[in-house]
Amino acid sequence: MSVKKYARAIAAGVLLAVPFLLAGCGPAKTYFKDRALDFWDCFQIEVSVGDGILVNARVTKLVQAGWGFYTVEKVGFFGRQCGHWFEKRNEVGISLFYLNSNYKAPIEGNTYFMRYFDQLGESRFDDAADIRQDIDRHWEDVGFVIHPLKMGLDIAWRNLEFFDFLSGWFMIDFEYDDTRHINEPPPPFKTHDVVY
Repeated sequence: MSVKKYARAIAAGVLLAVPFLLAGCGPAKTYFKDRALDFWDCFQIEVSVGDGILVNARVTKLVQAGWGFYTVEKVGFFGRQCGHWFEKRNEVGISLFYLNSNYKAPIEGNTYFMRYFDQLGESRFDDAADIRQDIDRHWEDVGFVIHPLKMGLDIAWRNLEFFDFLSGWFMIDFEYDDTRHINEPPPPFKTHDVVY
């Protein structure tokens, strides 16, 4: 083997070791678990069952269009938040002229899900400009909603979470959601009563 090949092998080894060295010699298991969770955060998939009709397509909130209303129960996940919740929504508009009025209440879900609703408080937005509502759908999400009459689907790719996933390989956690930032382990599912 030539000196060039040895130099390349050493350089590759150093590059692979950099994230672990930056992590303060943290365990590799936690590091890779955080990368997997960061990647999982990129997805939002929700199934809705209930009355109404709604369509929305968005490539960020600047390029979106939609119309509709529904009163549904949803199951699904947005990132690591997984659960079952009640949602009532009215929306209409195009781009920056998009109005969104919605109400959400948790029924049951994992710890991340319940923490999301605890931080959110009363999740109600009344006829607000959609561009100002980063909690419901983030400004950079790419996705669609289709709910024809009784059952629907909401799917989105979350670009900000993807950048968090990429930066996580270099121990940069701007979403502040890696294991070293979360104090409590997730307990089993919790249940809440819902007032319709």
